[in-house]
Amino acid sequence: MGTDSCALVLGDNIFYGADLPKICRDAIKQESGATVFAYYVKDPERYGVVSFNPSTGLATNIVEKPVKPLSNWAVTG
Repeated sequence: MGTDSCALVLGDNIFYGADLPKICRDAIKQESGATVFAYYVKDPERYGVVSFNPSTGLATNIVEKPVKPLSNWAVTG
């Protein structure tokens, strides 16, 4: 396991938003874990969907094209 920081963006997504620079700076400061970008969709069964712990707001799992999505948050990429 390496110790270098890295970023990986998959697909043909365009990331934008007023808070994007701050989100990226905060992600860089993390000493462990990862930042998962997601987008709210009406038809999550068509995408990889991230689920969250309701208490902490942290991602708990990602399921590709779930039959019964646990959230409407599609992982970008």
